[in-house]
Amino acid sequence: MQYSVESTEFTSGMPGEYKLSDDNKFIRFSVDCLGFQRVVTTKGTITKVFWSEDEDDVTKTSSTYTIPEGFIFADTSIDYGKPGELVMGNAQKIDGVLRLEQKMGILGASTRLVPCGKFSAKMIFE
Repeated sequence: MQYSVESTEFTSGMPGEYKLSDDNKFIRFSVDCLGFQRVVTTKGTITKVFWSEDEDDVTKTSSTYTIPEGFIFADTSIDYGKPGELVMGNAQKIDGVLRLEQKMGILGASTRLVPCGKFSAKMIFE
């Protein structure tokens, strides 16, 4: 089933889709994303061992975290509350998991869903 998605810096605005698991305990949303990249840089010193005559060493590290362009999948649990009420997430406050499709094997013949983040899910009543 489809739903509408707003166009943002992260999403394309294409309609998304959702599907319930066979046991009706989980829901998966798919959203077309434009990609995301974050670079985290650290800088610090490693102090010398107290008996050493060496100078302090300065280190720098840089890590890049990337979500590629394409579909991202959001999985969360669902449950039923009062009659007619659908509850997303669970009472233990476990967030939903964001996953992306990663190609594997020779020439990317197969794929698997890899966790890439988490989110909080809740029903919005108007």
